[in-house]
This record gives sequence, structure tokens and C-alpha cells, in this order.
Amino acid sequence: MDTATPVIWKDEAKEDLRDILHYLSRSPSAYVENWSDELTKKLKLLESFPEMGRKVPEKELSHLREVLVGNYRLLYIYFHDMITIIAVRHQASQLGKL
Repeated sequence: MDTATPVIWKDEAKEDLRDILHYLSRSPSAYVENWSDELTKKLKLLESFPEMGRKVPEKELSHLREVLVGNYRLLYIYFHDMITIIAVRHQASQLGKL
């Protein structure tokens, strides 16, 4: 029987998500709903396949990975059988310090 890998959100990532949802709330509700559905699906996939995300090319951290959700990058660390979401950033923005 497969077990899901635990997913934990850092406070900074939660804040990123709140900001994104606030920004997207200006868009048609169908767009926001589609983006939220895609996020939910990607998180479910991550629980089963935590290494599915690609390594972040501009950072040299072996455990840092990302999956795309629309125009956003869901950045996470997979280490010790746990997924920690550390940031959600627009693809066009600089990652900066994580």
C-alpha cells in the first residue's frame, strides 16, 4: 500500500500563496478556480511522486525542486521523506534568497 509523503508549508510560502490568490482574485473566477485546481492536483501528485519536480537550475541545492502551476513555480525541498513547500513565485520573477 502506497503512503503519501507529508507536505508542510513554510510560513513564507503560505504568504506567497495568499498574495497570489489575492492577485488572481482580480481575474475571472474560472481562471482562479482552474489555477487552484491545478495546484491541488500537483500537490496530490507530489505526495505520491516527491521527486517529480525538476531541480531548480539557478540554485545549486540538491534537494531543492520545483513544479509549475500555471505561470508560477512551486518550490519545495524533498528531504528525509518529507516535502517542505518553501515558496511560490511567478516564473518571470527572480528567485532571490530562499
